[in-house]
Amino acid sequence: MAAREYFETVRDAAVELDRTSRTLERMRARTMPKAQRYDAVGGGSGHSDPMDRVVDVVDFEAVMETRLKRDRELLADAASVLYGEDGSAGVAKGMGSAYADAVYHRALDARTWDGVARIMFMSRSKVQQLYEAAIDYVDAAGLDGAAVGAKL
Repeated sequence: MAAREYFETVRDAAVELDRTSRTLERMRARTMPKAQRYDAVGGGSGHSDPMDRVVDVVDFEAVMETRLKRDRELLADAASVLYGEDGSAGVAKGMGSAYADAVYHRALDARTWDGVARIMFMSRSKVQQLYEAAIDYVDAAGLDGAAVGAKL
């Protein structure tokens, strides 16, 4: 798989992980007890078992567990390509940390180009250049070579 395609897959996984985590947060929040009201607001209609919401959360978590695990593993693998297993290798060693950071913020953090530029205190065109150069490096070195910071 080419580096561009790999990091696009990583970005998709980051977006999916974030979206699913937010959905779970909202679902869990709805299971929390609400303040008791004593004024007459109107009659409730239909069946309302508070445990239904808890069961929904548990069911959703069970369905999503494999996908969330796969997404987390993919992000961890991509981070090791960028920074090495111990944080002292990868693209950061082979090219420099700015190159790895541009890919990290764009793919693993799923930021927009403007967001990457803001967080890196650079222009949009500069972070895009860093990203493209890092992608070319990973293509040339391969994922395994990039992960160790191979010199080309």
